[in-house]
Amino acid sequence: MGILIKTIEDLVLTALDAAPLNTYCKTFERYDGQFSVDDIKSLKSNLPACFVAYTGDRLLENTALTRYTVEMGVSVIVAAKNLRGKFQAKTSDAGVYQMLEDVKNLLHLNNLNDPNVVGLVLQRRTPLVNTESLAVFGMDFNLQFVD
Repeated sequence: MGILIKTIEDLVLTALDAAPLNTYCKTFERYDGQFSVDDIKSLKSNLPACFVAYTGDRLLENTALTRYTVEMGVSVIVAAKNLRGKFQAKTSDAGVYQMLEDVKNLLHLNNLNDPNVVGLVLQRRTPLVNTESLAVFGMDFNLQFVD
């Protein structure tokens, strides 16, 4: 049996909850719509935060016995606030720019302590939200394993 999506998300969350990121990041969770209008006020009290989301996969058939190489996508969303303005939310010691570097250092080429997983590869970093007090960026990673 292959690796479950939930298992990959759990492994990524565990890998993120490590130094130096866990010395200043308050929240490590699966992404479940935390940036909706209803949830944004409660979210701001739990920032900086990292959220993990499965973004899809692709199955490549290896043999006639229906074994597959699974190429899976996982996104990490980092969010930080700063009441001094959007520039500080991005560039302070606990801002999203620092979070982007820390997440990259923790996850890029990390096999999540599973010998069946080829290490995560950072594919893209992109800004998602940038307001006066909130900065949010997404990071897309790919990984592979045989199922």
